[in-house]
Amino acid sequence: MKKTVFMSLIAIFMLSTTAIAQSPDFKMKKGFSKEKQEKIFKKKLEFFKKNLILTKDESKKFEEAYKQYSKKRVEIKKAYKTDIIDKVKAGNLSELNEKEKQKIIQRKLELDKRLYELNADFNKQLINILPSEKVIKYFELDRRFNRQLMKRFKKQKQMNRKRKIMQNKNKGVKNKQKHDQRRAIQSNN
Repeated sequence: MKKTVFMSLIAIFMLSTTAIAQSPDFKMKKGFSKEKQEKIFKKKLEFFKKNLILTKDESKKFEEAYKQYSKKRVEIKKAYKTDIIDKVKAGNLSELNEKEKQKIIQRKLELDKRLYELNADFNKQLINILPSEKVIKYFELDRRFNRQLMKRFKKQKQMNRKRKIMQNKNKGVKNKQKHDQRRAIQSNN
């Protein structure tokens, strides 16, 4: 019974960390330079300001709150990566003793709680900064921006794959041409 419960916890744990790692915010922080991260952050902030139609006062307060929120969120996401995802991906899960596995699970639960509390605090701040209609619109805009960002990443990834395939094909053609030239030279000699 204990083994089944433990295996279920591990499965849930693996699925949730995978989902977190695949979220646009996490991916954004994972593989891009600071300049690229800043560029995406600024675009997202401008996207919110433009679509929420904020007054100058709302815009200033929203930007301050959003910057603080984003900074703390990045810190939590980095902790997920270093404390959980990297350890699970290392493939040495079976080598860890029960106490170490429990420690990873506890850390994940702690980070989940911190992320939940951060989101709740930010939502409370939004309610104090913006009218209710704009707060609700913010939720939809955040989801839409992340979806668009993921589509762009997928499209870029596909284009990179196609580019690599074409480069490999071109290498193959060039190698074949060189081979044919060598054979021609050898047959002439």
